Amino acid sequence: MKWLKGHRIIWAVVGGMLSIGAPLGLWAITFLLPDTILEFQDLAYLYSGIGTFLVFSSFGYVLGGFIEKIERLSRIDGLTHLSNRRYLMERLQEELDLSRRYPQHFSLIMADLDHFKQVNDRFGHLVGDQTLKAVSQVIRNECRSTDIPGRYGGEEFLIICPNTSEMEAYHLAERIRKTVAHLPPNSLGYNGSQTISLGIVALPPSANVMKDLLLQNVDSALYQAKAQGRNQSVIGTE
Repeated sequence: MKWLKGHRIIWAVVGGMLSIGAPLGLWAITFLLPDTILEFQDLAYLYSGIGTFLVFSSFGYVLGGFIEKIERLSRIDGLTHLSNRRYLMERLQEELDLSRRYPQHFSLIMADLDHFKQVNDRFGHLVGDQTLKAVSQVIRNECRSTDIPGRYGGEEFLIICPNTSEMEAYHLAERIRKTVAHLPPNSLGYNGSQTISLGIVALPPSANVMKDLLLQNVDSALYQAKAQGRNQSVIGTE
């Protein structure tokens, strides 16, 4: 709140300075230009029109930049720089609606780092954060531009794969799994290796499945991968 209050004061001062500039600018124009060029009233109209346009457009441009930054921060996880859970849920519903309207495949991948609690307990949370960043970078690199990867919570990740068949999603999951397993110690932050388990659920074109049920199914596929020994990708039921 102190940060917000401080910025409010700064922008209030900026607005006050802009308001002072209007009469000063008008005085400068009338003082520098002889009366024979333009009448005072014409100068006032000209200055007011141009000055108002420049001030408001500039202020709107700056304000728009702040709004874009806020919107971007509201949908990005601060640690991994992937999409956060709230944005993932919004996009998941949108993509499900599109898959119902248009005949196309749709797949979902849920991933979880194996034995990640031991990393935090043994090496500390700073090393754990470095590991999460390294795995997030792998997921970002392996995903296509149309995929929507994000941090679902803790050490869990969710990848929304529009227009993606079951086997395409499985191959993506396997690429991620194999790359994570070969991350070097300098990327992870500790001497050792990190593995990841993944669950995959694919929907046929125009399938009418609710979001909660889809998440439940992909979570079950992930649990199956964990139960079967971890470090593997498992395709769940539709």
